[in-house]
Amino acid sequence: MSKGFFTIAQGEKYQRLAYAMALSLKLSQKEHSGLSIGVTKKELKKVPKKYKAVFDQVVEIPWDDHAKNSEWKLENEWKAIHMTPYDETIKLDADMFFPRDISGWWTALERSEGVFATKAHTYSGELITSDFYRKTFTESKLPNIYTAMFYFKKTEVNYELFRTAEFVFNNWERCFYEFLGSEHRPTYFSTDVAFAIAAKIMDYEQYNQLPHTGVPTFVHMKSQLQGWIDNEYMKEDWTKMIPYSFNNDCDLKLGNYLQTLPVHYHVKEFMTDKMIEQMERKLGV
Repeated sequence: MSKGFFTIAQGEKYQRLAYAMALSLKLSQKEHSGLSIGVTKKELKKVPKKYKAVFDQVVEIPWDDHAKNSEWKLENEWKAIHMTPYDETIKLDADMFFPRDISGWWTALERSEGVFATKAHTYSGELITSDFYRKTFTESKLPNIYTAMFYFKKTEVNYELFRTAEFVFNNWERCFYEFLGSEHRPTYFSTDVAFAIAAKIMDYEQYNQLPHTGVPTFVHMKSQLQGWIDNEYMKEDWTKMIPYSFNNDCDLKLGNYLQTLPVHYHVKEFMTDKMIEQMERKLGV
């Protein structure tokens, strides 16, 4: 069974971030270090050669580009199961960095048909309990899933999940109105919310259980989740709130905490050219 990582990377910015993630995977993973990406038909020939050299495959996004008018490029996420070249996939957001090996997770994950990350951590290693960005999940009793990290096999139940997600994605305003409470209902599209509704429709949580393993999981760097004292100086750009370092061995410290879990750094400017060059140098590409 082939295993690997997959992300959708539309536009130069996200392709660059996916390239950086691919470098971090090559450096950190003892097994299954391959990353494939999805791009539009127009982008297939424009992906830089040095990027392609570290990707397993560059796959065309099928059935038109549903995110062509979107800044965040979320609307094609339901197509991931149809695009991934792997039998077992960990689907990721492009703005993630892997500091350490997680190869052992695959053995735990393969016991299930599919597993969303349902827990995330602060940069200091604390389990995130705040619902600051997820009040609609609390209000509407949605499964607390993070699509930034999602393991799945190409099984009948997962194809059905993605078909259900396709309906929610294409009718999100109607679905948000029907399934979400009015107080905290988002007025914009959210991949996490859409997949959570699809999972709730399917009672998917019965498949999404790996007792006592705690994987998959990651460090989520949105500022309001870090447990800092909320005050007028709080910034959504966490890079302006704490010191961080990235050395020649590609060890990442955030606020003097050495990172060992995958880091969803969220602020795109965090991944500098210098960091990419350091990873290229260590990898020899």
